[in-house]
Amino acid sequence: MRRTGADEPVRFDTLSTNYINAPRQGIMNFVLFCLRINFRHAGRRAARCSVYSGTKSTPLFLVSRDFHILDMPTKQINTRLRGHLKILAPAKINIGLRVIRKRSDRYHDIETVFYPINLSDELEIEKSSKLEFFSNINLEADANLCLRALHFFCERTGIHAEVKMNLFKRIPIGGGLGGGSSDAAAVLLSLQEIYGMPLSEIELFDIATQLGADVSFFLKKIPSYATGKGEVIEPISYRIGSYILTVTPDLSVSTALAYSIVTPTGKHEPRLDELVLDSGADYSGYRDVIINDFEGPVFEKFPTIGQIKSEMYSHGAEFSLMSGSGSSVYGFFRTEADAAKALDSLCNSFTLRAGNITPPHAS
Repeated sequence: MRRTGADEPVRFDTLSTNYINAPRQGIMNFVLFCLRINFRHAGRRAARCSVYSGTKSTPLFLVSRDFHILDMPTKQINTRLRGHLKILAPAKINIGLRVIRKRSDRYHDIETVFYPINLSDELEIEKSSKLEFFSNINLEADANLCLRALHFFCERTGIHAEVKMNLFKRIPIGGGLGGGSSDAAAVLLSLQEIYGMPLSEIELFDIATQLGADVSFFLKKIPSYATGKGEVIEPISYRIGSYILTVTPDLSVSTALAYSIVTPTGKHEPRLDELVLDSGADYSGYRDVIINDFEGPVFEKFPTIGQIKSEMYSHGAEFSLMSGSGSSVYGFFRTEADAAKALDSLCNSFTLRAGNITPPHAS
């Protein structure tokens, strides 16, 4: 984790530390909880941190080490103001992931359940006199799905869209949380809104599929059963009743690498969506039936990820699994305090790029 100078902000919503919803036990406990973790891991020279509440993805306020309120940001959740459109692009986790077969087009058929969590990137977009793109991290042009989404939208609609985009990244890259795909979907949805819905839903989903296997899921952002490459989406009535702790270690797993070392396991019965729906709230029962085929080969190559999963269980997780092809790991906890305690311990044991607690039924 980077060290910060006395004049630099230390924010929980950056990729350098953790993003967390603090326990809702009064405003002073918010402050104490955040300061206890953030200042300890940011170093003694850290000057301030951001305080979050519940499912909020923007900070309630910035607070200094001596408890002075420094700033109170405005709400920025899917709002449109004076031609500006702001939209949240949430991350997802995979409740199970089966790699069924390798296809002739070099992709793989998979089976999974996508579930959105409340860790989000934030996109601000507005019409402009020229195309501009800004982000809080460096994104290589070839890997920038936001610009590719804009290109496909213009190509399909014939609209010469000149917009200014500001992307604030919180979702770690290479963490198996779908951040790039979610950003691409956010661009498509924003352009649809700005330019008067020129695309049909079928056309929109067709563009999403061209951009990436899981982009179509982020157009709806609701729990879904996914097959094919991940682009065949079937919404399901599924809500997790526990607190979901998701952490990302300070390493990235290339999707291409993960697929090159995984062994397809063929088709399984029953389907994953049937397993999770039939299990109800018995999340401890997931351990024997909900698996991620990437875990074995990825844990062998990156032992730290497997160690984090073990730590989840040692701190009382009802269920834990790696998300996607890694490197993020999530765990279900009965209470927010249990999840927060586990995160605190994981911060002490590992270098983390991100951490998030999603309350029950927050999706």
